[in-house]
Amino acid sequence: MLLFFAALGCVDSYALAATESRPTDLAVSPDGHMLYVLSNGDHSIGVYNIQRDGKLSKREAINALPAGLTGLVVR
Repeated sequence: MLLFFAALGCVDSYALAATESRPTDLAVSPDGHMLYVLSNGDHSIGVYNIQRDGKLSKREAINALPAGLTGLVVR
C-alpha cells in the first residue's frame, strides 16, 4: 500500500520507512491532510501531516497499543 501512495506522489516513502517499525497498515484522513501508520514493531500509530508536495512531517505517535492490531479505519 505504501508503494501505491508513493507512486501517486502522495507521501514521502523514504521518510516513512526511516521512522516506523514494521508498518502494517496505512490510512489517510478524509480531507487528505493526515496519514496514520499502524506499526507492529513497537505497537504504535504514527501520525503525519501530508504537505502539498507529498512530503511528510511527523505530528505525533500514539504508543502502548495492544499487540496484534491488524488494521486502521479513519472517519
